[in-house]
Amino acid sequence: MRAVLALVIAGLSSILGALLTGRRATLVMSWGWILGTAALGALVAEGITVLWTGPPASALAPGVDGLGLGMVVGWIAGRPRRPRH
Repeated sequence: MRAVLALVIAGLSSILGALLTGRRATLVMSWGWILGTAALGALVAEGITVLWTGPPASALAPGVDGLGLGMVVGWIAGRPRRPRH
């Protein structure tokens, strides 16, 4: 149960992180792709961690990791594109 809770916390905190940093991203990518990518990345990363080391002792680690991953994804998606010549 703790492993499932860690996955849920990581996924939701990554969505929160993407929402915080990707506000300007609607012109570059759709919100569905941004949030889906952030949540999927957090689920995969936390799933590998849970399989490798077992469920975390507290909810802080998956929350902080998911938030950081979501912020990175939102920031990358929100960067303005360079004009192509």
